[in-house]
Amino acid sequence: VPKKEANSKPVSVIRNNTLMKIRSEEIQVGDLVRITKDESAVCDICIMLSSNDEGVCFIQTSNLDGESSYKQRNSLAEVQGALEVRENGLIIDSNEKILTFHGEIICNLPNADIYEFNARLESFKTETLSLSSKQLIQQSAILRYTDWIWGVAVFTGNQTKLGMNKKSH
Repeated sequence: VPKKEANSKPVSVIRNNTLMKIRSEEIQVGDLVRITKDESAVCDICIMLSSNDEGVCFIQTSNLDGESSYKQRNSLAEVQGALEVRENGLIIDSNEKILTFHGEIICNLPNADIYEFNARLESFKTETLSLSSKQLIQQSAILRYTDWIWGVAVFTGNQTKLGMNKKSH
């Protein structure tokens, strides 16, 4: 995908408790970003809510590591449970609770190790929760077998795992 096209891709985000559509190049660290089935992540995202039960989602990372097998990611059970809205037993994409999400992710400085992510979610309710690579969806990973996810942008632009691994020519 040409850089200009990738940077202008429309993305749904929640910023300051407001749902908006922006261009992917306008995503800021801390935005809640929505990704839908078969879409590529436009930044490094820490998953908070999935359309699948138990917060599960699957990603394909062949653009990052050449592996075509799907990898499982999970939102934290405490976060998934607090944010999900169910209708007839199914998790629905409702802004009802996601708009009220409040927390702060404290993580390491950006680095090129695509398999490493250690962070914590603070001020979520009154808890501090540990986050790991099991919650990280890297830029260019494609969402598979999952209708949608919401996640917090943790690294953008050249500070993403993909950006840190680009070779300069």
